[in-house]
Amino acid sequence: MTGLRVLVIGHSGQLARSLVGAGMARAIKIETAGRPSLDLNEVQHARTWLRERLMQTDRPQVVINTAAFTGVDAAEAQAAEARRMNTDAPRVIANVCAEFDRPMIHVSTDYVFSGRAVRPWSEIDQPAPVSVYGRTKLDGERSVAQACQKHLIVRTSWLFSAFAPNFMTTILRLARDRNEISIVDDQVGTPTPAAALADTLLTMAEHAASEDAPWGVYHYAGDTVMSWATFAAHILAAAGLTDRTIRPIPGSDYPSIAARPAWSALDSSRVRKVFGCAPADFNAGLAAAINRHRADG
Repeated sequence: MTGLRVLVIGHSGQLARSLVGAGMARAIKIETAGRPSLDLNEVQHARTWLRERLMQTDRPQVVINTAAFTGVDAAEAQAAEARRMNTDAPRVIANVCAEFDRPMIHVSTDYVFSGRAVRPWSEIDQPAPVSVYGRTKLDGERSVAQACQKHLIVRTSWLFSAFAPNFMTTILRLARDRNEISIVDDQVGTPTPAAALADTLLTMAEHAASEDAPWGVYHYAGDTVMSWATFAAHILAAAGLTDRTIRPIPGSDYPSIAARPAWSALDSSRVRKVFGCAPADFNAGLAAAINRHRADG
């Protein structure tokens, strides 16, 4: 939909930056908002800013929320801050979107699930988060669904891109100084190129603006299930770093404050059926991200 106006909340993260690029390629006008102009930690300020923006003549047709407190370990010690960003802020955004009859797309996470599974999680599976981060994200989903009837909640998994920091850029940084890198091998997920997720979100935004989108929860992730250690090995191979080695280790050898789901792979079949968006091609997405990372220096 050429000329579609989309407000992306959260302007510095890898997904927001990927949305800007995807919007340019599709002639969709992307406006990003974040601190200092929009501070989601200040509820009244955020509500006022959003209301004023949605009253303007060039107001966005769809709002996409990518902002989040994403530090899984940090959330255990900073639970109030995590709840403010992951639960309270989405509720404020959803309330304003509902007031002005604007669809809201809210990005969530595979960490809403327990990790006790043997197949990719679908939208009908019951969430059971095992961390503060996961609980605050699930509560954020529920807040959005309750406040704004025109909502699309999109859970994704293990996002990566050329825009640091993320797992891919961390592995490439570590590989500069180490011949061997120890990586957890008993946590499994579906790595997702941020560029592919961005493109899918814009397709969903087009449907939302036309009001022909079945509202609700969707999963979108990569097409390949793997462990963190396998993911790291793919990164080194794609970067041509064949003289570096990944040493698989159990999660128990890598102490962390927060529990993490052992299995958080996502099933993307519903978003494909409804919106025609195929699961992200992991290999192609990784190659593109590596090339962009090199080009950016």
